[in-house]
Amino acid sequence: MEIKGEAMIVDEAHKKFLCFEYAPNGNLQHYLKEKTHGYEWNMCYQIIKGICQGLGYLHQEHIYHLDLKPANVLLGAKMEPKITDFGLSRCIDGKQSTIFTTNVGGTPGYMAPELIDNQQISCKTDIFSLGIIMIKILTQSDEAPTENWHESLDGDCKLLKKCIEIARSCCDHDPHSRPTIHNIILMLDETETMIQMIPPSINTEPRNDPMSSLYQIGWYI
Repeated sequence: MEIKGEAMIVDEAHKKFLCFEYAPNGNLQHYLKEKTHGYEWNMCYQIIKGICQGLGYLHQEHIYHLDLKPANVLLGAKMEPKITDFGLSRCIDGKQSTIFTTNVGGTPGYMAPELIDNQQISCKTDIFSLGIIMIKILTQSDEAPTENWHESLDGDCKLLKKCIEIARSCCDHDPHSRPTIHNIILMLDETETMIQMIPPSINTEPRNDPMSSLYQIGWYI
C-alpha cells in the first residue's frame, strides 16, 4: 500500500491456487509399495472400477489424461479412487480422435508404444496406462509386470477373470485392439449382473434338503 498526499493507492498481487480434496489414504502408489499384507479382492475391484469410471468421465468430456499412473490416483476415506494431476492432459476436439505431438511427456512404464514411437495420442493412450495400473492392482505389486503375470492369479472368480482379460487387452501393442473405456465399464457391469443372477448353491446334505425324505421326517427321528 502506498500513500500519496490524501490519495491512497493499493497494489494487489493476484495469485492462483489449485485446491484438491483431501485424500486421507494417500495415493495408489503408496498403497502398492508400502502394504505389508494382501488386500481383499473386493477392495481391489472397487479401486479398479472407480478408476475406470473416472477415466470414463474424462473421455466423455474429450479429455485425455496422458499421465495416468498409481501416483496420480488418490484414495479417499473409503478407498474410493480419485484421478488427479492434469499437467499433461489434453482437451480434444470431439471430431478429432487422434493427434500427433512433438511434445512427448509421460511416465516410463505407463506410456503407450505409439506415443513413444510415433508421438501419437488418442484415447487408447490412457487405456494402455489403465491396463498397467490394473495389472499392478491385480498382482498387488509395484514391480514392472512380467509377460506371464496373469498365470500366478487364481482365476476362479468371474470378476477377477474378467479384469485379467481386460488388463491384457488394454496392454495390446496395437491401439486399435484395445477396448474403449466405455466397453470396459460395460464388460464389468455385465459381469457383475451375471454374478448376481447365479442362484446360490444348494446344500445337498439330505437332512438339510427340503426335498429329501430325511428332511421331511426329521422331526420324528
